[in-house]
Order: sequence, then C-alpha cells, then structure tokens
Amino acid sequence: MDASPGLFNAADCPRDPSARLRLRHARPAILWELDGEAVLYDPAAHEALYLNAAALDIWRAADGAGEMESAVARRAYLGGVSMEECRTDARHVVEAMTRHGWLKWEASAAT
Repeated sequence: MDASPGLFNAADCPRDPSARLRLRHARPAILWELDGEAVLYDPAAHEALYLNAAALDIWRAADGAGEMESAVARRAYLGGVSMEECRTDARHVVEAMTRHGWLKWEASAAT
C-alpha cells in the first residue's frame, strides 16, 4: 500500500518524505476475525492486539495489495462519517501500530 500524499505527511513517515513509501506488516501474526473486528497474535512475542473494524481495514491494506485511500473511503461510507475524520483516525491507527511494531514503512518500487 503506497502512502498517499493526502493521507500522510513527513511527520508520519520516519524516512525521507519525498521517497515513495508503503506500509507493510512488520512481523508474522495470526489473525482471528469475528463480526468485522479481529485480534492479531504474534506467537513469537506472545503479544496480542485487538483491531476494531477501521484498524482491521488498515491491517488488510498493509499486505501490499491494498490501498490506504480505499480503506479510508470504505470506512467513511460504512460509518457515515467524513473522509477527513476517517483520515485522521487512520493516521492515529498507523502511528500506534508502527510505534508498537505491528506495521513498518518501507520503500516501494518505483513505478
């Protein structure tokens, strides 16, 4: 998932903000889903993380096949809230998940 310029700024990305970056899963995890929410479990670290529906969309998009903006638009549509509110929520989720080692930024291939 490439970071779209409207969604993330230099403070969100720990590297050169002009570089093309994408979010990826930072560690192997087992995902259990139930009713649109999920729990991630890292068996090596014996750590678990609860994901609400918005965080689950971000986790899915960070597999390299998804797009963050699509995940945000989906949340806005399903939740009946503004895109800006969903973008703000997405920034908070990404920041927390990167800080705790569940997601990481990496350079994406040039297109």
